Amino acid sequence: MNAVGVWQRPRVVPEGGVLGICAPSGPVNAEHLAYGLAALGKLGFQLVLAPGLLERREFLAGDDATRLGDLHRLLADPRVHAVVCARGGYGAMRLLPDLDLEAWRRNPKPLVGFSDITALHLALGSVGVGSLHGMMVEAGPDGPPPGNLRSLQRALCSREPLGTLVLPSGAAPTTCLLPGRAAGVLVGGNLSLMCATLGTPWEIQTRDRLLLLEEVGESPYRLDRLLAQMWLAGKLQEARGFVVGELVNCGDGSDGQGGEAVLREWLGRLSRPAIARLPLGHGQHRLTVPLGARAEIDAERCTLTFLESAVA
Repeated sequence: MNAVGVWQRPRVVPEGGVLGICAPSGPVNAEHLAYGLAALGKLGFQLVLAPGLLERREFLAGDDATRLGDLHRLLADPRVHAVVCARGGYGAMRLLPDLDLEAWRRNPKPLVGFSDITALHLALGSVGVGSLHGMMVEAGPDGPPPGNLRSLQRALCSREPLGTLVLPSGAAPTTCLLPGRAAGVLVGGNLSLMCATLGTPWEIQTRDRLLLLEEVGESPYRLDRLLAQMWLAGKLQEARGFVVGELVNCGDGSDGQGGEAVLREWLGRLSRPAIARLPLGHGQHRLTVPLGARAEIDAERCTLTFLESAVA
């Protein structure tokens, strides 16, 4: 259980509010960043760019002090209503020992991102502060797909319960891995990052919760190893149900067994509801969903329904 018994949802962003953009992980491509910034501006958001946003130190977006300072600066800036990460990559978990979680509890601004940003989501979740698993800023020349932008705006700005997740046009249909219904607070994110933080003060707590899993670029045997680690740590057994995003480039190995089949094998040991292929994670469609909010899985209908708003 979290140190606090009740999850604290982040504060609502007003229409036309200010988004602070930073890079807690890997270095940013300035051209791709510009495409995404333009799309956010067309939604009516104002933008504040962290001073170190375009810095680079080998595989990181600047040194740890710069990246952490940018996060804290945007959190403390009274103009900024939410913090949106420019991209993932690697490096967020290096910031965890010095991340000011008490400041985030006092001033719970929405933090938006996925992939490597899962490390920050886990840290916030360790003190019961909700965050948003969703699209980041870097994009191609056409900008982010409209469905991604609408999903982000609604999650940030609506005080109404988000209701049933609606698939964007062109998204693949969801599928039932294991039947049943379950409700609980949604937690999770990138499987590799969840495994990387096991045994640390920020490891995920899954008891009586719905667990979100997504991954990219892991062959079936590597995916199997990650799931085995989660199993050995007791994290899969404690969850009430499973929400599986896209498994991008986690396809068939030489033995013909795909990533989804590996998941079905591990989760099938539990006979708890699981739905898969939701547009959450590294695919083209990157919807924004609230971590720390109550939700319900209906695996027969392949639906994920949020019983609360993402923000408060």
